[in-house]
Amino acid sequence: MTVFKALLKVLVFGGIVLFFAGCENAALVASYTLSFNGNGANGGNGPANIVISGGQYATVPGRGTPNGGLVKTGYYFKNWNTSPGGTGMTVRPGQSVQLNSDTVLYAQWELGSADKTFWVRDLSDNWYTIEAKKLGEGDKCIVYGDILESDAATTENAASVVAQYETSSGIYDKITGTFGDIKDVDSNGKVIFLLLDIIDGYDPGAPDGGYVAGYFDPIHMYINSSYSNRADMLFLDVNPGEPDYTNQESKTFYSTIAHELQHLINFSQTAAASPPKAEKDIWINEGLSTGAEAIYDPLDKSRIDYFNNDPVSTIAYGNNFFVWDGYWEQEYGDVLADYSTAYLFFQWLRIHANGTEIYKDIIAHQSGDFNAVLASAKLKISSITSSWTWGDLLRTWMIANAKNASTGLEGYKTELPLSPTVWSMRAGSRGGKSWAFSPGEGIFSEGSTLPGSNSGNIEYQQITGSSYSFVAGSPPYTSRSLVLTYNVNTNYRGSDESGYLTSVQDSASRSAGNYSPPIKAPPQGPYPVSFGDKAAGLDRPAGGRTGRGVAIPGDKTKQVN
Repeated sequence: MTVFKALLKVLVFGGIVLFFAGCENAALVASYTLSFNGNGANGGNGPANIVISGGQYATVPGRGTPNGGLVKTGYYFKNWNTSPGGTGMTVRPGQSVQLNSDTVLYAQWELGSADKTFWVRDLSDNWYTIEAKKLGEGDKCIVYGDILESDAATTENAASVVAQYETSSGIYDKITGTFGDIKDVDSNGKVIFLLLDIIDGYDPGAPDGGYVAGYFDPIHMYINSSYSNRADMLFLDVNPGEPDYTNQESKTFYSTIAHELQHLINFSQTAAASPPKAEKDIWINEGLSTGAEAIYDPLDKSRIDYFNNDPVSTIAYGNNFFVWDGYWEQEYGDVLADYSTAYLFFQWLRIHANGTEIYKDIIAHQSGDFNAVLASAKLKISSITSSWTWGDLLRTWMIANAKNASTGLEGYKTELPLSPTVWSMRAGSRGGKSWAFSPGEGIFSEGSTLPGSNSGNIEYQQITGSSYSFVAGSPPYTSRSLVLTYNVNTNYRGSDESGYLTSVQDSASRSAGNYSPPIKAPPQGPYPVSFGDKAAGLDRPAGGRTGRGVAIPGDKTKQVN
């Protein structure tokens, strides 16, 4: 993650300045020592002293070695503090500190012992273990909490998790009733939830604000895997995730449970099934999980708001869910456009299929790619015939986003508060401008004639006789013609192909990948993303590439979300 010199919040106490991420050093003054006191420990040596120049930053030993091997019989390590009695400033393992004087950190101990040890991995694919306490249990779940996160991983918050998961028509009933059963790997009839601070590079001072709210890792479904916890389980973030259900901000926390539970069910019904089926492509898996969010909380319109606002202006330029980690994500970090368009696509399927049964059909299909969606749409949506292709489905959905008609397939039947916006491309030079389209991408441009003929995977469709709200100009324009140029390649790993627009905003050609969209305002955090998105490089800065090559998501991106 990009490191910034200035942070929004700085805490100063007893000669130590706390940051949650490293920063550039201030002026060098003198050398100071950060030392560690066992504070009653009867075993281990503790972390080595850290000597740094005044104004520079040192990182307290983090996960894997939080206390440098210190032990105290009958107690477990909790955190560090600038006071032996814990009345000073608490310093969490992994925090960066700036010294203004020699400083001693004292180990803080809690009476008792951990109940269970879990394998966890960070976004750099490093494995480490977490000592956890059992905080709560219900009929369908067990909640554990990292003992180093005792401020958020509490019995009270665990009770909220159990209640929201197991209450009548709660998360469990809604999500399993829609998507299917969970494979019970550990034969206890319960899903394990682990509350922890997911090491995801989250920086409260950075403008992007992306953090991993939770994840499902299929490795734990394999009994013989080296790092497997041998359990059906989910990992839930408590920094900055908020599990306290009395807090309005906690809605994201519980939507995350619904989202990740779908991933667990999806894996249970595909790769872990007997006999196994093909795992679903990432856009299908994530799209179904956004459907799970809507089932849990149908009043949450954040995905729709993101589409309507298009804050990074990549949706108007064709960015959508089909190529999950492609050009727009790598160059502009706009993975939230993937989530918002996937949400809309799977809501469009649900609305026209008259229910969520189509989701279960998609999971049950033997194919892991677009065929699962196309076949399920033909089965469940009466107005879609057997002759439809993937291109027909994709084109109709794109037109629905522009028209949002109240009836028929070219809209959402008034169910969603969609503000149809398309980039009119009407300014600047007109006619025959080349543009590079990744598989699944489509762009609207204004014109009364097609700028080209169908070629390869590039197709064209004229749309007339309706009102549209253009990003450029003063909306609405009534009965103006639009042309949709789109790529129907069914292989999300396929190469870009050149299509034509009727007009563009300036004379730049997109074929060389040298056009930058006018970013209106980057999204403000904190906002949740999937484990795979962060691992794949959500925070990549703009620039640094000369072409429109499409990245192929790695195994972790496809499997850990």
